[in-house]
Amino acid sequence: MTWLARWAFANFQTGSFIDNIGDVTLRINGSAVFVIEYSDGSIGTLGVGCHGPGAPDGIVEGVIATKDYVTYWDAQAPVGGVDANRTIFHFEQ
Repeated sequence: MTWLARWAFANFQTGSFIDNIGDVTLRINGSAVFVIEYSDGSIGTLGVGCHGPGAPDGIVEGVIATKDYVTYWDAQAPVGGVDANRTIFHFEQ
């Protein structure tokens, strides 16, 4: 059992960087929250935030998860020129 609990579109991304996932003109910033069920039957949430080029302040870059009452988060801010610690969303038409 997994479902999308909340999606917040912020804006389309600006700038240029390597993107091997999809159409670079359809990259977007935003946040998504999913309700998830773990293999042991416990329930939690998975949050994904994309604070890419041109994003408004307030969006966290990365992922955060909960399992029952425990929160798992160890985010590191992305470093320019390094292909790590990043998320990305693509708009699908």
